[in-house]
Amino acid sequence: MARRSSIAAYACVLVAAMGFAREAAAFRVPVTSRARLDLRLTADEASAPWSWDAQSRSPLDESRFMVDATVGDTRTGVLYGKGAATWNDADDDAGRVMFTIEQGDYLCRWDHAEVRAFGDERRFFTYDLGSALIDDDVVDDYQHRIGVRADGGAESVGGTLLLSSLDDGSDEQLTSYAKVRAAWKPLAASVSYQLHDDEARDHAIAKGEVAGFWKRATVVASYEQSGFGSGVFLPEGDWDSFGDGYADASPENSATFLEARLARTRIGDAATFAGVYRYGRVGETYTNDLASTPAGTELHRLGLYVSHRQYALDGRVVLFDAERRAAEYEERGVAASARAFLKDNSEMNLRGAVLDRTRDDGADRTTGWGHAIYRRSLQRFMGGVEALVDEIGADAVTRVGVETRINWSATSALYLRWIASGAVERSDAVYARLEFRPTARTWVTFAYGRAVVGDGPYFLEDDDALPTVHTEDVFTIVVRGDF
Repeated sequence: MARRSSIAAYACVLVAAMGFAREAAAFRVPVTSRARLDLRLTADEASAPWSWDAQSRSPLDESRFMVDATVGDTRTGVLYGKGAATWNDADDDAGRVMFTIEQGDYLCRWDHAEVRAFGDERRFFTYDLGSALIDDDVVDDYQHRIGVRADGGAESVGGTLLLSSLDDGSDEQLTSYAKVRAAWKPLAASVSYQLHDDEARDHAIAKGEVAGFWKRATVVASYEQSGFGSGVFLPEGDWDSFGDGYADASPENSATFLEARLARTRIGDAATFAGVYRYGRVGETYTNDLASTPAGTELHRLGLYVSHRQYALDGRVVLFDAERRAAEYEERGVAASARAFLKDNSEMNLRGAVLDRTRDDGADRTTGWGHAIYRRSLQRFMGGVEALVDEIGADAVTRVGVETRINWSATSALYLRWIASGAVERSDAVYARLEFRPTARTWVTFAYGRAVVGDGPYFLEDDDALPTVHTEDVFTIVVRGDF
């Protein structure tokens, strides 16, 4: 059935393209195209058989050439396609690279509806207010994602239909999803149903969600259940033990989400206050292959936020209690931070947390961490220093870091970062990058240091940026052109 569904999905895309071709033949349609050439040359300290061997036209070569095109308008529908050649996917022993179509879609849009046939695109957002029934990041891990999606409705009533074939390399799976939503101030509600079918079994999930809005307060609640084997599933459960607490009464094949939020509210003339409480419970037999919701978990989280109205001061306190029943693991704690912006364009930030963990052997372990940051930003200069002490109460580890960015002009800059840590054999890591933009559509960089530098806002808390035992330095030259 999954293979037939894949063929049907491809047929939908083909029919849409044929319809577009007929319309395009009768009208003049706009065409736009773009291309990007991204050349990367890397020399790795750890390469073999010689150190600093340049990695080019190899599995480590990340060079890439991409072309995309958009054809059509609202009269004919809009056809989009993108193709690329990636050097680390060499197609033969000679290292020749094949240019292949990577993704595309055909969109028809009317006043209150749109239909899109797509291939290998991220089109699985469900726009849920609570927990997502389909996590687009999870679906993106499938090798191929071919489908058709329809969205429509007015401001108060609407819905979504989605049919997609997912290929994970070994077999094909059919996913169908339907959602109906309605909104009347101050309430909004939706009902959705998802069926995931592969060659071995099928399972479905039914979900209901409701939200209420009153002045600065918002409450969102959702409930869902999963079932197997029938292709049609209706929620059911035994709530006789509700007096013992919601967690004991709710079925193990269910998932519950609750959030109560208070938007920023004035506290006198000096400060504003906001708060968020979130509760989530996922039963041990709840199953959803298209979402990252872990089974057998329960979470309580309360966040309190205060900002001074006259001075640039912000404070945050978060209390949480998370339990993973299957692993017999529980974590409780409190995290806090305070941030101040000064008149000289500098920023001071203090962050920290205390964590209490109970493991499957019943042993409790209490640890904490603290992080201090100072950063100053000027028109052509940014510089900062950070210090973090981790695993306080156990084997404390101290990390320090310095980063700076100097903008010589509107088209050139230098970025430097240094991290030192007492936790590993290699105690420090350096990263430096020269950036040039010779033209508005050209970007050139020369970098030395870590191959992966991280992408978090606090680099001492980003595991990808920290030095490790196996950290080796890399020279990287990047030339990118957009045309």
